[in-house]
Amino acid sequence: MFLDDSVRKRLLRLAPSQRTDDALYYLLAPHLLGFWTFLKPGFAGKEIGDVLFIFGDVCIIFEAKTRDKPGPTSHEWIGSKLREAVGQIKENHRRLESGEVSTIRNPWRGELPWSSLGIKHYQGVVVMMHESDPYDPLAIEPSLFDSCRIPIHVLSLHDIGELMRFLNTPWDFIVYWEFRYAIGKTHALFVHKEQSVFSKILNDWVELARGQGAAQSDGELLKDQQFLLNYTKAVMQSYEIDPETKRMVVASYLIDIAAGSIMQKADPDSTGKRVGSKDHSTHIKAVQLIADLSRRRRAVYGTLWMEAAKKCIATQGESYIYGYSPSREQSYIFCARSGLDLDEDSLSLKAKERMKLDASSCVIVLSA
Repeated sequence: MFLDDSVRKRLLRLAPSQRTDDALYYLLAPHLLGFWTFLKPGFAGKEIGDVLFIFGDVCIIFEAKTRDKPGPTSHEWIGSKLREAVGQIKENHRRLESGEVSTIRNPWRGELPWSSLGIKHYQGVVVMMHESDPYDPLAIEPSLFDSCRIPIHVLSLHDIGELMRFLNTPWDFIVYWEFRYAIGKTHALFVHKEQSVFSKILNDWVELARGQGAAQSDGELLKDQQFLLNYTKAVMQSYEIDPETKRMVVASYLIDIAAGSIMQKADPDSTGKRVGSKDHSTHIKAVQLIADLSRRRRAVYGTLWMEAAKKCIATQGESYIYGYSPSREQSYIFCARSGLDLDEDSLSLKAKERMKLDASSCVIVLSA
């Protein structure tokens, strides 16, 4: 887990259970962004989950369970907490899906009508914080998921921390849970051993994608798989990675920086409560277009942006490189400028020209 010192100090002042909830949030939010990550959201005086992640039409409900005492944990304790957490996820899913919860809010998003989010798919994740040997949750509670209407996963907090090193975009994060649920139908998924689950998903990537109805060709799926394998090695600082792959990985983080740098909390009302506004909602939609890119797409577009920067350095002027995604009907303009102020009118004109040329529905412009 990678939390900075200020966050660690804050967490250490909290009670163990609250510490786990907040640690989970701080593991998710920096990568998945506060617009889509909600810590302990509530409605009508009731908590909807320890953490909710909401992106596109997907909602993932997290429930965390913590053992206060150090030392090995019995299967009896694990079983009781699993039953409790799964029951909470099922109840919160019912409340959300039925419309019983009418609004949801956080400081980044403001207050939102739940119906406006268009959620169609749910997943549940139980996060366990305790000491034990690796275990299969179904071996402890064989009928745990029998009456569940949504996929539910069980991992340790450390498992989540490790996953976020490799699955740190909303797109990759959501796909992982879909693939994990698929392999869980035929394989035991052990808590404290998520790295082996992650490895199997990477190795079976093409077959799993086909099983989920992926529209890409096998060639494109193989490229996705190879990139993720290389990305994993790069994160683990393997010496087997070639320089070009390292450059692509580094370039991908330019897109993360771009999305993170324009994050802003919701506008406050007269009382100081952050409720949002129409302009803020438009801003969120713009950030979502960037956040929706997978790590591989970020590597491709980040590399184009780096090429624009190289041209800019060579000419000491302004340079542009263009991209286009037919599947999303989105155009991209990557601009680099040296000693020049941002010319929004010029960029707007180029965006209109690009939209007409590509027959795209929107244009994303990144300039530095």
